[in-house]
Amino acid sequence: GYAGGQARLWRALTLNAQAREDATSDAGDAFTWRAGGVLDVVWASSRLKASYGTGFRAPALFDRYGTDSFGYRGNPNLRPERSQGWEAGIETDAQLPAKLGTATVSLTYFNNRIRNLIELAFSPVYTSVNIASARSQGLEAGVTWRLQPWLETALAYTYTDARDLGTGAALLRRPRNQGSANLRITPLPRVTISPELLYTGPFTDFLTDDSGAGIGDGLSPSGLIFNLNVSWELTSRVKLFAWGKNLSNSRFEPVSGYITQGPSGLFGIEVRL
Repeated sequence: GYAGGQARLWRALTLNAQAREDATSDAGDAFTWRAGGVLDVVWASSRLKASYGTGFRAPALFDRYGTDSFGYRGNPNLRPERSQGWEAGIETDAQLPAKLGTATVSLTYFNNRIRNLIELAFSPVYTSVNIASARSQGLEAGVTWRLQPWLETALAYTYTDARDLGTGAALLRRPRNQGSANLRITPLPRVTISPELLYTGPFTDFLTDDSGAGIGDGLSPSGLIFNLNVSWELTSRVKLFAWGKNLSNSRFEPVSGYITQGPSGLFGIEVRL
């Protein structure tokens, strides 16, 4: 079951709340909720944002009973994850000289605590285990710059510190640094070109050699991926689009031993009836 609501007070404060109840056969009932708000500070051209919520994730079937050719054996004794987290931030419309267009700057701090986090363990047995307590916290920053009606750029950066609170060790596959850069170019009416760069910094992972054999925990290298999206609205109801993914042919491994798919493209037509 799920329910949610939203209200606006005094023409400046927007509040929202959601609640959810899940009934599972073997992990027990899970009640989760989230509440937040946005306050418009008109005199400062800013919005203040904050939210708090809880979460629940039951072990997947593979986590508990799966097997694979590399020796993985599921753990039927896994307990469900439960989390609580909050975030707070500000978004401001920056005042720029007329010829420089307009810009919006945002900064958000987030903090999440997780009990019984489900993670892979490679020693002494390759299986899934519960981490008693883990924390993920960090900052998200972004800038959107509208230089011309036909040109817009967006930069985003996220710093994340994710750790096992029992040992202090970094959690696997949680890069500390991630960033993106996007352009939105409209050279002709109804034609949009959107190049995108995605950066993922180094992160702790269970490394494998070229033969696929595990060699223990270590630092997996960073990666940079270039994508390109193009669309052309022929009419108000018909649009042609083309997506190009990883056009730089990056060999980045988001999981050690699994290389990002090479260059690919998708072409299509969208019709709104």
